[in-house]
Amino acid sequence: IDILCITMLLLFILAAGPELLAADKYISIGPSFGYYRTTDTVAKFNDVIKVRGRFRYSKFGFELSIGHKNEIYKNDLVWVKSWPMQMSCSFYPFSFAYISGGAGLYDLYIDYNQHQTEMQSYGNESKKRFGIHIAVGVEKQVSKTTLISLEINKAWIEYDFRPLPLTSQLDTNSLAVEASLLFKIGVED
Repeated sequence: IDILCITMLLLFILAAGPELLAADKYISIGPSFGYYRTTDTVAKFNDVIKVRGRFRYSKFGFELSIGHKNEIYKNDLVWVKSWPMQMSCSFYPFSFAYISGGAGLYDLYIDYNQHQTEMQSYGNESKKRFGIHIAVGVEKQVSKTTLISLEINKAWIEYDFRPLPLTSQLDTNSLAVEASLLFKIGVED
């Protein structure tokens, strides 16, 4: 799948050529920072950082991102570090607003609190999980080479924890607000 995606992306870039440099046609990359809410985490809001690569051609777009999230569930019962690698397709009904959806592969490290008696036999886990997401967002060009983007997204993913004592299934789905600073590639003065 990775080779197929990269091949499709390269073909898109080659076919689009210089038209990508127009205002609504570009290639950009940049950092993203946001907060997300998951029902069962200890903190009301958790932070997420990402690097995004966005390809826009008129009313359609494609985005790849990789991020980092750190979550604590049920009073230090479980700690989770995840690195979501997501792919999204976007539609721009207006030049400044978009809706998008996609899928992602989450690389997880789950740290069970072995200091609790009932969890002493639990070993920590590394695993990969598949998730899906939808988003709505707005973007604004602030200079010839820079634009900012604000997005609200909902992600559905099941971490598949081991059975935990004194708790029901934990909700790992999230609702996030993220801001991005994107730099256009290939813009001439």
